[in-house]
Amino acid sequence: AAALKAEYDAKLKEVDKEAEQILSEARKTAQKNAARIESDAKEEAARIIKRANEEAELSKKRAMDEVKQEMITVASMMAAKVVAANIDATVQDTLVEETLKEMGDSTWQS
Repeated sequence: AAALKAEYDAKLKEVDKEAEQILSEARKTAQKNAARIESDAKEEAARIIKRANEEAELSKKRAMDEVKQEMITVASMMAAKVVAANIDATVQDTLVEETLKEMGDSTWQS
């Protein structure tokens, strides 16, 4: 009976040892998975922030371009009214041609 008890105790210790190894491996795997998930989440958050910043910058540029175009339109309208009020058609045509030559084609392409 003592031999059976000793054998039983030895097997029980072996089972406990195996169970502890399994738990230890499970903990290590869980920690690795948690670290990977956290790393993936941080990378995704960084991508989202970068994309949002790029979109905000693009929106800002579009808004500035719209304001610039509006200012050009208003300035052109005002200049046309001032010119129309102060000069005749011949002088006006000459001024427009000179201005366009001074500005050059590159001004209108940017």
